[in-house]
Amino acid sequence: MGNSLIKNKSTRLRFSLYAIIANFVLGIIGCVFGFDLVALGTFLSMANAPLYIYILGRSYRGASKPEEKIDEPSI
Repeated sequence: MGNSLIKNKSTRLRFSLYAIIANFVLGIIGCVFGFDLVALGTFLSMANAPLYIYILGRSYRGASKPEEKIDEPSI
């Protein structure tokens, strides 16, 4: 329990935390300066798409796992 989330070795977790913090800060700035929140939300969703693709890709295909070769059944 002594490990901080920021100091965690998981790259996906760190990227996710940084993105959440950046989104929160940009949202507050957008509200304070009166930006169009629909445009701001569209920007944030487009900016976060690569992060989500990275997380999904790493979740389904791990970085350190070699690709498994499946032997074809012999007839």
